[in-house]
Amino acid sequence: DERLVLAQVLGEVGGPRAARALWDLLAGDPELLIRIAAGNALRRLRSVGTLGGIEAMLAKELPAGRDRLCDERKTKHGTN
Repeated sequence: DERLVLAQVLGEVGGPRAARALWDLLAGDPELLIRIAAGNALRRLRSVGTLGGIEAMLAKELPAGRDRLCDERKTKHGTN
């Protein structure tokens, strides 16, 4: 899927525009695999310090996105 490759490439590119695009994928893509790839790329950007100054925005929005992913995963796999 092109979106999966896009998430991986954006994770390598880094910077504020890449981080914002990854966040948009994480928050709004209907495919769980794409959202996981975007989240992994954001985590990679954070670990190397290339989020580009959007950490404050992510700190506010990330917990809700993370909780949504966890809830969906639990529903999909039938775990509680």
